[in-house]
Amino acid sequence: MYRLVKGLDPDRYVSYADDRIGGGADAKINAASVADFVMMNEYFGSFSGAEEGLTPALERAGRDYPDKMFLISEFGAPGIFAPDKAAGDVLRRHVIATQLEIFRRFDFIAGAILWCYQDYKSHLNLRPGETGGEVEIGIVDENRQRHPSFYVWKEENSPAVVDLHWQFAGGPPSGFTAVVARRGEDTLPSYTLRGYRAEWEVRGTDGEAISGGASELPDIGTPHTVTATWPATKQRGAKLVFRLRRPTGFVAFEKTLDWWEGRSGGTSVDDMERQGYKVPAQ
Repeated sequence: MYRLVKGLDPDRYVSYADDRIGGGADAKINAASVADFVMMNEYFGSFSGAEEGLTPALERAGRDYPDKMFLISEFGAPGIFAPDKAAGDVLRRHVIATQLEIFRRFDFIAGAILWCYQDYKSHLNLRPGETGGEVEIGIVDENRQRHPSFYVWKEENSPAVVDLHWQFAGGPPSGFTAVVARRGEDTLPSYTLRGYRAEWEVRGTDGEAISGGASELPDIGTPHTVTATWPATKQRGAKLVFRLRRPTGFVAFEKTLDWWEGRSGGTSVDDMERQGYKVPAQ
């Protein structure tokens, strides 16, 4: 089959997904031994057994195919391994965060694909007694409303690290500095940021626009600094939203900074006692 595909299209990579790699598959006769790279499906923490089995499975897989790049072609957590839908998403968030961190420890793992984006209708992998319904395994539901796991996956897959700070000149913020860097080469995901664009907007407590702008970024292998300034205002608060957009237009990173002017006044000890609060001894 490998020879047939290469004969039809010699420039296309050839592989296949297998859930036995790192477990019961014999590397000597498994087709992954002739694939261009290894695609490993795993569901430790659910279908594949206890989550503690993931690291030993990856260690064995690396020994079995020492000269191959790996792609984790499926991982995730179906809701039937939790008592209810909400608990299923808690499990999914745990699996995303902990397993991506494990994948990052192995230099032969180039990427990981979560199964899957959306809950879907099936007669399999349902709760006991159900014969038809939605398989709870996505990061959005059947109507594409986002589960909390959506935001965990989004944050874990941001390709950028941004150090964002206000600038002050003796009063309210008068600017910001953002140092934009790619994720390190020893983590996942990690790649040069090409064709990215920085966008920002600043608004006061009344929603009035204070500042805004955009900047085309150079290719970011080394960090790049973005700065902006604006005239002093009398606003007692400000909100900065800073975004990075991919060349496709999608947001790859977003961060918000809030600032509030310190307020004088408060509640005196006598007032607290009159209102029934327990006041600590001096």
